[in-house]
This record gives sequence, structure tokens and C-alpha cells, in this order.
Amino acid sequence: IVKAVSLKEHTKTIFQTVRNTIKNKNINCQMLYCGIIAGITSLFIWNFQPMLKSSGAPVLFFGILYFINHIIRAICSLNAKKITDKVNFNKFGMFVFISYLISFLVIIADNFYINYKICFISLIFVCLAIGMGLIYNIITTSLIHKFAKNETRATMSSVNNMLIGLCSGLFLIIYKNLISYISISNTFIVFTICFVFVFYFPYRISKNR
Repeated sequence: IVKAVSLKEHTKTIFQTVRNTIKNKNINCQMLYCGIIAGITSLFIWNFQPMLKSSGAPVLFFGILYFINHIIRAICSLNAKKITDKVNFNKFGMFVFISYLISFLVIIADNFYINYKICFISLIFVCLAIGMGLIYNIITTSLIHKFAKNETRATMSSVNNMLIGLCSGLFLIIYKNLISYISISNTFIVFTICFVFVFYFPYRISKNR
């Protein structure tokens, strides 16, 4: 017979799990970094259509780019373990950071030099960076399952998903508010400067044994 758990006890367990997750040095940085990367990913994808439109690209290019993006994400998902078996996970976070930083610079350049062919090709690179970010997300989830206890594993995964949703929503809200006052290119410059400070997380993770 399964013993019924009161709402008070269940709520207490959730808060304890969240607290323990935040304090867990094995996964706290990875989870926060994963949330930030997922939030930036949402920002990139949200800008695909506006960027192609402003560059004068035919509508067909938007469909092709989304198809390429999904293909890359599928390939990266299927080969996540193979890639991280060859590349140290702690070092892989640094690679993701560099690829996302370059993506920011590429998007800024596209806003200054409008050419739909160059824009389309550069956004394919952004799709590749997004694929690397997805791999990091998958491996982070595996890491959570490794370090979490059986009774708290689901809650810890929920905390990870909560961080991803929080960062995605927060970044898009900030973006929408910024473009009301400054240009899109300047908005991305602001995000790029802020993203540079995110370097702390992959650096700290890379030092984790």
C-alpha cells in the first residue's frame, strides 16, 4: 500500500530538493549554464524570420533554414553520447560558449551588412551552434540523473526545466523591451556584452574534476 503524502509534506520536499540542487556543486553550475544557453537559443531562433526578412531573402529560405535547424538538432541529439565520449564534458561547455559568442557576432554583422545569401549561410552556422547547445542540454540532464537520488530525480529534472523556461522567457521579454528603445543590432550588442560574463560558468565547470 502506497502511503498518501500530504500537500504540506510534498511542498516541503520540493523546496528541499530545490535547495539541495542549488547547493550541489556537481550540477548547480551546469544547470544554470544550461538554462542560459537554452534561453539564448530561443532568442536566436526567434530572430531567424526577422533577419531573413530584413535581408530581403525569399520566403522559401525561411522554410529551408527551419528544416536545416531541425535536421541539425536531430543529428546532434542522436549523436550526443558519441560526441561527448570523444570530448570531455567539462571542456565541451567552453566550446559551446565560444560557438554562441561567435553566433552573436555573426548576427550583429548581418544586421550591419545586409545580404540575404550571406545572412542565410551565417544563420546555418548559428544552427550548428544551437545543435552544440542541445547536446550540452542532453548531457546535463544525464548528469542530473547520475547525481540525483531516486526519490528526488524527477523534481531535480523539473528544476532544470524550470530554469530553461525562466531564462527563455526572461531573455525574450528583455529583448522585446530593448528593441522598443534601441535598434536590433544595438540590442544584440548589449546581449553580447552581457553574454561575455557568462564565461564564468564554463570556466568554472572546466575546472571541476
